[in-house]
Amino acid sequence: MRILIVNDYFEQVGGVEVYVHRVKDLLRERGHEVAVVGGKETNSVVAGYVRSLYSFRYQRRIMDAVDQFDPDLVFCHSVIYNISPSFLRPLHRRGVPVVLTVHELNGLSFRRYPNLPPAFVLPSLLRKLLHRPLIERYVDAFVAPSSIARHQLETEVGVDNVSVIRNPVFWEVASEPPSFGSGRVLYIGRLDRKKGVHVLVAAFADLVLRMGTGTAPTLEIVGTGEELSVLRSLVSQHSIEEHVTFTGHLDHEAVRGRYRDADVFVLPSIIEENCPLTVMEAMCQGVPVVTTDFGGQRELVAGHGCARLVPPGDADALGQTLYDLLDDVSTLTEMGRNAVDAAADFSKERHATQLESLFQGLVSDRRVTCQPVRSE
Repeated sequence: MRILIVNDYFEQVGGVEVYVHRVKDLLRERGHEVAVVGGKETNSVVAGYVRSLYSFRYQRRIMDAVDQFDPDLVFCHSVIYNISPSFLRPLHRRGVPVVLTVHELNGLSFRRYPNLPPAFVLPSLLRKLLHRPLIERYVDAFVAPSSIARHQLETEVGVDNVSVIRNPVFWEVASEPPSFGSGRVLYIGRLDRKKGVHVLVAAFADLVLRMGTGTAPTLEIVGTGEELSVLRSLVSQHSIEEHVTFTGHLDHEAVRGRYRDADVFVLPSIIEENCPLTVMEAMCQGVPVVTTDFGGQRELVAGHGCARLVPPGDADALGQTLYDLLDDVSTLTEMGRNAVDAAADFSKERHATQLESLFQGLVSDRRVTCQPVRSE
């Protein structure tokens, strides 16, 4: 099968982009021809927003890729915040089936404006008004990485052609958890406000005070984003520079080592995540997780005994949870073993098989639909 993957960004700037490039390699390994087309980040917020409304530039780029690659199917991901879904109408005219994985619902649902300043609400509403008709009309099938996401798509967006296909982990599951007791706290991901890293920094500052400088833990923040300077300033304000490291972007294999060196992985998102890849990767490496008590992050870890859940935005609760865990190596070890056991279900082969089944059904249906009618 010839599959064209379309995403807002081509570079690996966040979890969605990591997934896009990993699934590209996975599908190629299984014998498919796969190409990727995407956009680039812009330094201008205004220009980026205007482009996200309706982009003739990216519409041409994507349709050129369609002409050159001649795909059987187009597999879309985040197409809301940069390239826009403006290419869907001309793609539909070519008769190419489209699958859209909805990694987050905020860009589609009229009910969701999480943590948006008032000045951003109307621009967000305008973008949804332009995008929703295109997506509802021209997307043939939706993929939801969690049952929560499927429910939201069905009830808040009003589509019913939704399949739940959980994101995979692209590493082999560790045979056992790492050694604990280092006091290392880890965050990996994009540095933007909705990820709640500012909450983690505030909680960690309190943790340092409680544990004392002699036995103080360390916090490693891996990733880049618009909140980087804000977070650096916050670390300076709390006078914890000696205990916090900003690593910047690391490649996928280097990231695996960072998990194995950590006692706890923290995803402090103040929004409902869909199916956060970093939580799954931490579990795959046998690392206990602390995350917020809602959304797809809760769905991933609930009932597995590998995580602690805290209220979103609650730095005190997060700090107390970290304090309790870092002081209890036996609990960390038990949670790590549970994480390894749970991660056995995050198979990339299972993920690929589910995608292939969905794709083949759409391609076969489209071929039958496009058959000429024979005269009697």
